[in-house]
Amino acid sequence: MNAAVLRRARRWFWALSSTAVCAAGALYEGLRAAPGPGTGLLVLTGAVVLAVSAVQAARILALLAGRPRPPRWPRAPWDPPDTAAPSCEEMGSEPPASEPSRTGQAPAKAEDAGHADDGHHH
Repeated sequence: MNAAVLRRARRWFWALSSTAVCAAGALYEGLRAAPGPGTGLLVLTGAVVLAVSAVQAARILALLAGRPRPPRWPRAPWDPPDTAAPSCEEMGSEPPASEPSRTGQAPAKAEDAGHADDGHHH
């Protein structure tokens, strides 16, 4: 991350932390007040704002305080993000018989190919 991104993240962290503190104060006052529709609205709003701002501040703190992580996989800038290799089915061929299938089952024998194995053999 560059310096501008870090500054912006820190600013958002402190703004969200301040918002959470204010929301906690409003929630506290709402819980101490006499019951009524206004009090209910104050408690609801205070609780929602407190939860949202605290969770988002925690996410930013984890990003700022955590150790730097390398990218999941290196990628050239001109590669599109979803360049997965085509499967054998997409290429119109079968996987080699020596390898187990993706389901973990043993490869089907040539005479059984194309038939569902329902447990009955003829």
